[in-house]
Parts: sequence; structure tokens; C-alpha cells
Amino acid sequence: MALWPAAPAAAHGIDPVAGTNYRTAITSLSRTVPGLSVRTVMTGARLELANHTGRTIEVIGSDGEPMLRVRPGSVVRWHDHRAHWMDDNPPPEVRADPTRIHRIRDWVIPLHDGTSTVEVRGTLDWLPPPEAGTWWALCLVGAAAVTGLGVYLRHSGVAVALAGGAVGVAYAVARELDAGATGAGGILRGLLTGQTWLLLTSLAAVGAAGYALRRRASADFALALAGACLLVSAGVPNAAVFSRAMAPVPWDGAWARTAVAAIIAAGAGLTAAGVLRIRAAAREGVRDEVRGQVEDKVSA
Repeated sequence: MALWPAAPAAAHGIDPVAGTNYRTAITSLSRTVPGLSVRTVMTGARLELANHTGRTIEVIGSDGEPMLRVRPGSVVRWHDHRAHWMDDNPPPEVRADPTRIHRIRDWVIPLHDGTSTVEVRGTLDWLPPPEAGTWWALCLVGAAAVTGLGVYLRHSGVAVALAGGAVGVAYAVARELDAGATGAGGILRGLLTGQTWLLLTSLAAVGAAGYALRRRASADFALALAGACLLVSAGVPNAAVFSRAMAPVPWDGAWARTAVAAIIAAGAGLTAAGVLRIRAAAREGVRDEVRGQVEDKVSA
């Protein structure tokens, strides 16, 4: 709790996005102001202003009116329509050719610092989306491979559960970093409030791997259950990144797509392998019981 930082205030808030094909970028400030910083967070869905100047900074709206007053020491995040494409339909140039990068507009947001003005300058671009079918095909191939290994090599399921859980935790941390979390306390709070199911199911997969490693009789069931939870709560809800150029992580979108594909493949493969092993064990149990009855009759 001592590490728990104060949360940045939010204005004109919207929910965090799972990905987008529009890239909002800040290119410059018209002049450097010590203690003042502006950046994009939540895949560009919000702008964040940190004011450590010792003075009140005003964000000026599109009609020249003061939209936000940011007091010294405050961190504020807000959604600004000037930096985004607000229509549900893409711009005409994008509709004409969505396979190319398009500059939608250059934007400017004025800030008042006392009697002087600072301009936040940026760009809004359209980025062609990736081919989602390719990533889903990779998920299927990966799931089939995990299933095959899991049926014949029990300990492969342990390794897959460990890897899938670790990737899930890493993806949850990456999402919080993209959302603007800083410091250990900020990341932890974000994980517990914003990435709860992704974090819990990923940790459960790691726990199931440890359980199965002890060769318990219900190891197959534990791995199958962990795989199903990983698939349903951590993988599929984040699969929108397969068709989004900008993923909700602070790195390249390919990293996010690879991570989500690995989670889905691990979850689906663990589930299928666990179910097949449980069915095989049940059939073997029935055969052993029948064999025992036959032997008893022969002996009699």
C-alpha cells in the first residue's frame, strides 16, 4: 500500500480500446517548458498531461475556451476529438484505398501557461490493418501442435502452461504500461483493477503447471481447466489485435499479436490434450475393470 500512487484524474473519459487502425502521435511542443510533459496513452485514445511546473496549465478547447485547468503536480488524462477520427466510417481516402497509410490530419492543441501559449502538435494517421486470418491460422496450428505433444508427453503440458501463463502476465503488464501506469505500485494497481481476469487466469495456468508437476492424479484435469480459462478469459477477449494495426501495448503491434496467438494456442491445446488424456484414462480404467472380472471368472 505504501507504493500505491495517486491515480491521474480523467476527463471526458472513454473505455480503454483493444486496438485501433488510427495512430495518434505527438510530434512536438512549440516550446520547451520545464516540468511540463504531454504524451499519448491507451493506444492514443487519451492524452496525458503531467504538470510539474509549479503553475496552473490550461488546456484550450476547439472554440478557444478553457477546457481543463491542471494544477501544479497534477497528472490529467482526457479524450480530445481533435486528435482522433470521431466518425464510425473511415475518411474518404481510406475508403478508397484502405491498404495504404494515410495522413488524416495534423492537429494542434493550445495550452495556456500564464500569459503565454504552448502548442501541442501531432498527427493522425490511418494504418492498414493486418490480415486476421493469418493469425487465426497460426492459432490453430499452434493449438494442434500443443494438443499432439500433450497427448503423448505429459510434461509438455506443464511447459506449455508455464509459458502461456508467463506470456499472459507479460501481456497484462504491457497493457497497463500502454494505459500510462508508472512505477511498481501503479502497474500493480492497474493489474488488479484493469486486467483482473487476464492476470488471474495467467497465474492460474502457472499454478496448474506446478500442480501437474507433482504428478497428482488430477493433473490432466487441472491443466485442461487452466487451459480453458486461459483461452476464454485471456486469449479470445484480446483477439481484436489480430485485425488492428495499433495494439494496446507500448511496443510494436506484432509483439501483441504474437503474444495473444501464443495464449490462444496454449489455452486451446491444453484443453484439448487434457480432455483426450482424461478420456483415454477412463477407457483404460474400464478395460482394466473388465480384464479383472474376466480373470476372476477364469480363476473361479
